[in-house]
Formats: sequence, C-alpha cells, structure tokens
Amino acid sequence: MTELNSGLTYTGDLIILTLFISLLIESLKKNEWPFSKYHFTAPFWLFCLIGAGAALINGVGILPILFELRALLITFLLLYIIGELNLERKDIFRFLKVILIFTILLCLHGIVEKIFSRTILLPTHGKYGIFLQQTG
Repeated sequence: MTELNSGLTYTGDLIILTLFISLLIESLKKNEWPFSKYHFTAPFWLFCLIGAGAALINGVGILPILFELRALLITFLLLYIIGELNLERKDIFRFLKVILIFTILLCLHGIVEKIFSRTILLPTHGKYGIFLQQTG
C-alpha cells in the first residue's frame, strides 16, 4: 500500500507510538514508573547515545543516524507494548492464525503474479517495473 500512497509509510510508526503513549498514560495513572520492570531500558538508551555519538564522530550524516534511531526506537516501543499486554494462550493462537492466513494469501498472490507475469493483480505501473525504477 505504501507504493500506491507514500503517505502511509509511517502509519505503522504512528500506531505503535499511539499504543505506547496510551500504555504510558495508564501506567502513570497507577503511579507506576513504566520502565522499572524492564532492565534493558537504560542500556538501550545508552547504546543509542553511544552509537549516535560514534556515528557523528566518524562522519555519518544526521539523517541516516535519525533513521537508524527511529528503527531501534520503534522496535523498543513494540517490545514494551507487547510486554505490557495481558495476552492469553488463545490470543497468541488467534495472532498465529491471522499470520498464517495472511502468509497463505501473500504466497497465493505471488504465485498468481508469477504465472501471469504481473498482469492480473498488480496496478498498471507495477506491471512495467516502475516500482523498481523509483527505488533505485
């Protein structure tokens, strides 16, 4: 979908950030410090700080550093969100079923597109490889 509408690129980040802020607000309402039970929080921030500093010293541009920190931060927030959710065994199996269904659908889509040489299920600009020309 992000190939068709570049505005959707950061939608996942926005969802993760919104979930994190809502969990943070809930934790603060309970008068709990939200990061106290996660012992990797301080080393993670130290790693990010030292890594960014080392990259700056070695001449890496600010933009690549920010994108790398964004990737690390989103992963950190996702781990925090998952750690705070009260998941039961049935929830995990439900997630696995959804993942399996989407995997099967993506595989079927790939097989159909391979058989019909990208003419059935892709938009017109995808048929002619314009996706590849834009990225590189």
